[in-house]
Amino acid sequence: MRGDRAAFEQLVAHWQERLWQHAYGLTRRDDTAWDVVQESWIAIARGLRRLKEPQAFRAWAFMIVTRAAIARARRVRIDDGARDITLEPEPALANDPDDRSQAVADLRAALSRLDDEERALLSLRYLEELELTELARVFDIPVGTVKSRLHTARARLKDVLERMQR
Repeated sequence: MRGDRAAFEQLVAHWQERLWQHAYGLTRRDDTAWDVVQESWIAIARGLRRLKEPQAFRAWAFMIVTRAAIARARRVRIDDGARDITLEPEPALANDPDDRSQAVADLRAALSRLDDEERALLSLRYLEELELTELARVFDIPVGTVKSRLHTARARLKDVLERMQR
């Protein structure tokens, strides 16, 4: 049993930062992201023995974090009676040229205006570089639907960015 615990600790050490970054990207709140990741590690620990394909861990872990973040966002909206979560301001990026910093800030602001699933889908595809088949597992939808939703999410992101520049 000690080996299982050590192996799990290694898993946490390896994936903690990436899973937190994904949770933060979805929630934009430091404390909420940590709560989501902690809930997710509990779910991962409980379900790890049932994971048949070790190479599927990445998609499976991101699926758990994504679903936990979306569920938490929905609970917050219901509890607050609000339509949208108030997002914390994005911390400034250090060591970036001014133009790039502004472009990144604009992109983050635009992403925050997308719905939870669109933001998760774009984040997992372009930041975590999940393959289409992995995204299909994460969202429990066919690959064709992933392609369609990616297309729609990119179009909405483009529209939001264009409206912000007016």
